[in-house]
Amino acid sequence: MLKNLYTQVDFLNLTTDDIARLTDILDIDIPEDKDKYEYLFERINTIEDNQEANSILTNKVLAGQVTVKWFKYSYDENINKDKLIEKLQSEDFGFDVDVGNRISSNISNDIASVVCDGDVYTLKVFIFDGYKRHNNGIVSKREMIMKNIIVKINVENCWVEIRANDERCNKIIRILEVRLGLVNLSGSRILKNYVNINDFKNSLVDGFHLNYKAVPSELIKLTEEDGVKIANMIAIIDDYFEEKNSEILLSRLDELEFDLDGLSLSSLLLAGVDSVGMKIRNDSENDMSNQSLYAILKDHLIEDSSYIRFKTTPNGEQYTMRIGIKTNSIVFKSSVTEDVINYIRERVL
Repeated sequence: MLKNLYTQVDFLNLTTDDIARLTDILDIDIPEDKDKYEYLFERINTIEDNQEANSILTNKVLAGQVTVKWFKYSYDENINKDKLIEKLQSEDFGFDVDVGNRISSNISNDIASVVCDGDVYTLKVFIFDGYKRHNNGIVSKREMIMKNIIVKINVENCWVEIRANDERCNKIIRILEVRLGLVNLSGSRILKNYVNINDFKNSLVDGFHLNYKAVPSELIKLTEEDGVKIANMIAIIDDYFEEKNSEILLSRLDELEFDLDGLSLSSLLLAGVDSVGMKIRNDSENDMSNQSLYAILKDHLIEDSSYIRFKTTPNGEQYTMRIGIKTNSIVFKSSVTEDVINYIRERVL
């Protein structure tokens, strides 16, 4: 049961709307002097006894605003499917054991609990995540920070999902390699099934490309004189749109005596630029792919990250995610459910 993985911290993934729905379904009022997350966690059995309330909980409490990365692995003579299942279902990793009974053993940088749903095993892994200093206005104290990370392993299709950023993913991978014997773990490219980010966007329900960051694909250096000539070139083209006289346009461009050396004007405009960012106005009905400046520059840029707005059903809720093309990660900026993560996973893997 997923319940075995829940800790009080996980309930922080519930939004204000989630809590309102739960209290309405259960017909309960949370006292003002009580912490709402702690209050609900203490009543987890009551929530589970109500099918509608339990559905909200199981779909959100291990998800929320989360970063996700996917990896593939392969079996070999040292680890096959049966051996992996045997390890995952062992007492060493708390298979089907309440994580609350396991963390009392001060588990750190290890698998604390495992549950199974068909071919997919869900792991809760605790890692050391540095120190944080607390003070009460009188004394200060440095305390260790522990993070619990959700990991999913599909033993049939050989994929691993880690809900953490790059640095924490690296720690998790080492644990999976040492403790489970997984080998050949390699990051799955977010866009491996698509031509580009807009192709990916178009595969989503109501996909909308909000903004992006990119770096120029060429490193071009210009002199100060070159910069002046490019500025003059743009001014001449602007004048053409007023005068509509192509002969004057060509004559004035010839007078510049500017050798482009086989470079396009678009690439020259990016000379000396370290990175480029572009964002759609909130009231825009057309997304990034329909903007003229994006269309002009896109072939001369290497995109680093993009924000995409999407739905999972035509009349469903709207979500926003950041696609890390360089990091091959998805950061859900909206609070999402397991269903939303599944929807994106099916398109990425």
